Amino acid sequence: MNADQSAEVGENLFQIFINLHEKAPENFFDKYINPIFSLEYDDSDMVREKKARDIIVEVQNALKDIKT
Repeated sequence: MNADQSAEVGENLFQIFINLHEKAPENFFDKYINPIFSLEYDDSDMVREKKARDIIVEVQNALKDIKT
């Protein structure tokens, strides 16, 4: 799926899905205030330090050599 929710159709195409952990709290609000007021707050999965956009760039750079 592309960002505009359209799909590229053709032979020899595949998708890669990457499951990311939740982003670790970055600021005072996310670290101290949000857990108090969120009923279903669970910080056990909040370990990711990098932003998703940065991870996308890293993956794209790693795969660009095999992309034709």
